Amino acid sequence: MVNPTGGFYVDAIVADGVDYYFHEQSAFENNPCKVIQGETVAAKTDIFCILDVAELDLYYNKFGLNYNAPPGMCKYTELVGYSYYAYEPSPPGLDVTISATYLDGSLTAASSDNAAVSLDVSTNALTCTYDYTSDSGPNCCEGLVTIDSTYTFSPVTGDHDDDPATPDTTVIPAPVSQPGASTSLGGKRSACLNGPGTLDIFPKDAKSGYPRDLLTKAEVEGVNGLFEIPSSIEKDMASTVYVANYFNPTSFGGVGSTFPQAAGVKPTALLKPFYQFGCLNSAWEYVARIRLLVRSWDRVDNFTAQSNPYSAGNEGQFDTALHDRSVWEDFLNTYPGDNQ
Repeated sequence: MVNPTGGFYVDAIVADGVDYYFHEQSAFENNPCKVIQGETVAAKTDIFCILDVAELDLYYNKFGLNYNAPPGMCKYTELVGYSYYAYEPSPPGLDVTISATYLDGSLTAASSDNAAVSLDVSTNALTCTYDYTSDSGPNCCEGLVTIDSTYTFSPVTGDHDDDPATPDTTVIPAPVSQPGASTSLGGKRSACLNGPGTLDIFPKDAKSGYPRDLLTKAEVEGVNGLFEIPSSIEKDMASTVYVANYFNPTSFGGVGSTFPQAAGVKPTALLKPFYQFGCLNSAWEYVARIRLLVRSWDRVDNFTAQSNPYSAGNEGQFDTALHDRSVWEDFLNTYPGDNQ
């Protein structure tokens, strides 16, 4: 039900028994993640919030994000899902030409103008660096390939003049060149995506397959919605990266801030780094915006004391690591890969 006086806000809905902190960036304790209706100060209409959860609670339990826009505040609301490339996709506009040479119908040589795509001489099969189907992954090799062929022939010795009185001669047939036609490499860059931003609630572009932001009309009746996010274990993931989008930019060349937009070099795998909630006017301009980061904590005592979320070393007398599941800090400028 729409809260007509609550302003534009986001609230976390977590499982029973899960301890968490949900707050604006300015404070650790639970405090409202909200933009008051009628507020015009920029710093109070464009805010960041953080959901802090201990690592196993976050890995095991699903959670929800309840968002509210009162009537008359937003013409539309916008929901953007956090998403990332689990595998490296092909670069945009990939267009490859391969020169293939055949001898008596058999492929003997092939050279490509792009090392990512090649023609295997032994199997006649095209291979692409961005096609992971051989390892039960997606095919993210999107683009075109043209195979220009040159057919050569072995020398032929025989009677070439129909005169039995003359000796046989050897003739080398002239090569035949055949330009190829551009064909699809068969994959989609969007197939490499993962994260809650790829869930079915987000409409997909018919051509590219990329998820679009979810827009809802809000002016008259307002909006009260729930973004339900499955747990990493439910999605058969090996880490909390599926839901936890937080990273510290000081690990990526940034300084001072603890928020991704301040990073000098963002992790290359991030497509949409935030859970984002927008309050829009009729011209698609923001009246208010809330961007959310989900952060995993390695130790209960640090979580309770609100200190460092990530810890090195083992669990005291036990030989298991304090840091049990990977986060963006571990991947740096790489792709998390399979099952992340």
